[in-house]
Amino acid sequence: LARQAGGLTIAGNTLTHLVTGISFFANCVSPADSSNNVVKSNKISEAIDGIDVTAIGGFAGACDPHVDNYVITGNKIVNDQRDPLDFGLSGIQFDIRGSGGGQAFALNETVRGNTITFFVVGVQTLPQAGGTITGTFDPNRVVLAPPPTI
Repeated sequence: LARQAGGLTIAGNTLTHLVTGISFFANCVSPADSSNNVVKSNKISEAIDGIDVTAIGGFAGACDPHVDNYVITGNKIVNDQRDPLDFGLSGIQFDIRGSGGGQAFALNETVRGNTITFFVVGVQTLPQAGGTITGTFDPNRVVLAPPPTI
């Protein structure tokens, strides 16, 4: 649901049995801007990644993609706690990174009031090389998946 777009509101949807529930993307091939999106009050279940926001920079001087001013609030992102093999990787993930000499940005994000259950990571906001992330990323209610037993 969604992709390379800005100024969208995605609200009140129920999504289940997906690889990624809601995904936004910007790079130097697609529009270099996918900003000002609102994702609120959605129910996502049985997903590997609940909400994914990605920006990948290109070579130096080409472009610096932005996924700025996102508001992600009131979403319920849940996997089945009864099945120990049925967990997700990231409830909400910001994958922001450069490639070559390019930079990528996720600035002024608001991620709060979400419920995330049975994922390895609740809210992933660590930028990779060439990426910059700023904003407010809590409070969110997060119950992580337990570590696997061997």
